[in-house]
Amino acid sequence: MQRACGLVFLALLVAGCGGGGGPDDPGVTPPAGGPTGPAPTPVLTSIAIAPASLVIDVGAEGTLTATPRDASGNPMTATLAWSSSNPGVAAVASGVVHGVAAGAATITAQSGTVSATAAVTVKAVVPSAAFDSLTYTELVALAYTARDGSTIVTQAHSGQVVVLTTPAAAVPAIWQLVRDAGGAIRAQDPAVGLYVAVVPQPAMPAFIATMQQSALVADAFPNAAIGVRARGAGMAPGGMRAAFAGALVQTIDLNAPLPGCSITHLQGVAAVAGQSGVAVQANDNVVFGGLSAYQAVATHLMQLLRAAHAEQRPVIVNISMGPAADNMANDRQFYAQLAALLTAAARQQPGILDRALVYVAGSDTPIDETASFTTARSRFPDAPVWKSLYFVESSEGNSPLGCGIGRAAAGTPNVLGAPGCNVPLGTTGCVSTGTSFSTPAVVNAAAQAYTASGGVMPLSDVGSAVWAFQSTNGRLPTAGDLGMFSLVLLASGPGSGTLAATPAATRYLAGTDVRVTATPDARSRFDHWAGACTGNGACVVRMDGNRTVTAVFELRTYVLTVGTAGTGSGTVAANPPGGTHVVGTTVTLTATPATGSTFAGWSGACTGTGSCVVVMNSDRAVTATFTASGGGVTTYDGTYSGSYSGTVTAGGYSAGVSGGVAFTVRAGVITVTVPAAGTGTVSAAGSSSFSGGLVSGSCNVTFNGTFVVTAQGGLAASGAWSCSGEATGGGSWTAAGARSP
Repeated sequence: MQRACGLVFLALLVAGCGGGGGPDDPGVTPPAGGPTGPAPTPVLTSIAIAPASLVIDVGAEGTLTATPRDASGNPMTATLAWSSSNPGVAAVASGVVHGVAAGAATITAQSGTVSATAAVTVKAVVPSAAFDSLTYTELVALAYTARDGSTIVTQAHSGQVVVLTTPAAAVPAIWQLVRDAGGAIRAQDPAVGLYVAVVPQPAMPAFIATMQQSALVADAFPNAAIGVRARGAGMAPGGMRAAFAGALVQTIDLNAPLPGCSITHLQGVAAVAGQSGVAVQANDNVVFGGLSAYQAVATHLMQLLRAAHAEQRPVIVNISMGPAADNMANDRQFYAQLAALLTAAARQQPGILDRALVYVAGSDTPIDETASFTTARSRFPDAPVWKSLYFVESSEGNSPLGCGIGRAAAGTPNVLGAPGCNVPLGTTGCVSTGTSFSTPAVVNAAAQAYTASGGVMPLSDVGSAVWAFQSTNGRLPTAGDLGMFSLVLLASGPGSGTLAATPAATRYLAGTDVRVTATPDARSRFDHWAGACTGNGACVVRMDGNRTVTAVFELRTYVLTVGTAGTGSGTVAANPPGGTHVVGTTVTLTATPATGSTFAGWSGACTGTGSCVVVMNSDRAVTATFTASGGGVTTYDGTYSGSYSGTVTAGGYSAGVSGGVAFTVRAGVITVTVPAAGTGTVSAAGSSSFSGGLVSGSCNVTFNGTFVVTAQGGLAASGAWSCSGEATGGGSWTAAGARSP
């Protein structure tokens, strides 16, 4: 790990003062002069402290009152010295107790050899990761002066300021500093020096300036995305985005000389990360001079993540820096600080880690940092940061090949190892040692795996696959080692459609779950799966080998419903036959009336009386109407002819009579025109009786009978006639043949 800007440790020093009471003290010398002299000076015999116990929060204050008393129990004046049994938990000055950290302490007030105590309990204000309780207000435009003197205009949460301190900064001092500047702390993680203060919005610039002037504060800035500030030489807002655009891998390092090499440390890290054609952008962290290592790295890291998120691009960040004093305590704080930073940023800006992997170099001293990494992870056990944040130690650290750099137990969550001893720096010809060069080797493996997937695999899956492979096999994987399996999607059947995979790729890391969906075209429907999926439900493929998924599409089918209606009867034939037809089928219907009926026309998908042709692009219904022969009497309008014969008797004489008879049908009304006028009606069934009045002499003739007009327009009718009046008689009549116009 390249070591930069050291962490500044601050301590709250509390000094007490001592009191007298020694043998030379005139207050204990018996007065001279006998009984008539001055009253004796009171002698201190006890001290009473109230209250006897005190409970305060971390960062809060409480007051203890000490009352010196003489032998008679009367209050008296005495100089008191205050002290704490555990200043790291509770500090005291003049009876005012400051809560420093959670725990217990005994506070003592003493004068000479006389003393009294009170028990103090200090409670934690908020858990270390309790940023969930912070309400993120609306974003407002804010201009403020950054620590380097530049003017920054940004969108920030109204009234919220992030205050970053070194881990050793005393909590009470930070609380007091914020209160004195007109603010209040709403969220904190003192272990990593991360606080969020609230102030009135108009006072934010002045409050930030006050914080930046304090020796206790590493930096202060509006609460937008933590650390996102364009600062330093040539780093204008948007400048990082332009540098970022072409590179998957971004390194954060110092462009410092590399002993024994003609290249710098920054160039050496980039050379390892950029092997096999991986695109790398090397970012010199020296532009953030004057900040602590954590602050410099955090600022640069957040700029990269914000740019990647805004551009919807993937980014793999290599951090080959750390605290200048490379020891267990400093490293542990550094790792926890980065975890806290990314956790808070992900809560404030959801999605900022979705397309990111961050790899952080471990120690360059021969220490086992397993506990450091597990401690950082335990602070935020359920945070999404652990899908994106990994730490890297030397893989030789646990073997005889070790070269005196850091190590961690194999299989430690979110910790990987890579060779760190005598590492060839790409094709530069240089060789160097350190976790600074272990880290880019891991980054390079992740970048190659991501590229081999077609650049569409979620980086979180890539990161977990690289870690899992090394945990199992004890080495970094190649793209082939990770089991980059292919997925082939096919469409089959008489129908057609398309298939889609989520995530979309042609090759996938082993163990990836891929959801496949099938979308039929307008003429088709999805029927079932074949291959790696079966049935017709959801298709999720576990990529533990090369896989093929086939979607079977059938042509859509539609139902043709044919019915009949009307007073008559008949049949309807379909060509092609059947009631169910595939989409686009042309069906021809033919209507045939039964004897005594006629076809009156179509309704539904066809109209009129002509041919019926139906194209099956949806469900269809057709009705054929048939009418009994008389039912449509207007069809048979016309004149029909026949004859009659019979005998008439009048005055005792009988004579045979005969002649022609004509029937005129108009709109269902029958008129007998020959031999005499008469009317009748025809029923819907096509038959009826009729009568005609005939006057011949004194004979009135009545025709009775039935006629039927056939579907072809023919006539078949017969009946009887009778004569009444002065003449009587009767006979029969018939009518047959086609109608005349």
